[in-house]
Amino acid sequence: MRLFVTGASGHIGSAVVPDLLAAGHRVVGLARSDASATALTAAGVEVRRGSLDDLDGLREAAPDADAVRASKRMFCRAARASIQRTPSSSRRE
Repeated sequence: MRLFVTGASGHIGSAVVPDLLAAGHRVVGLARSDASATALTAAGVEVRRGSLDDLDGLREAAPDADAVRASKRMFCRAARASIQRTPSSSRRE
């Protein structure tokens, strides 16, 4: 599954993205800075440069995604379920 994650290098995103990758998902992360983009690329994330204020950039990145993780919620039950099945997952519900 291809997932678009805003805040991928932030506090919550940095905890969610490794679990998504470990579960076999393809992650596209939004990065505002060069440092964030470099870190995400090194982790195996496809990077889209921009911010939440860049509506054109968001429109370009999001349509190809099967799900979008924005703010503090995951908007896809299938991705969430696969994360919970991953032994290294730190998410418990």
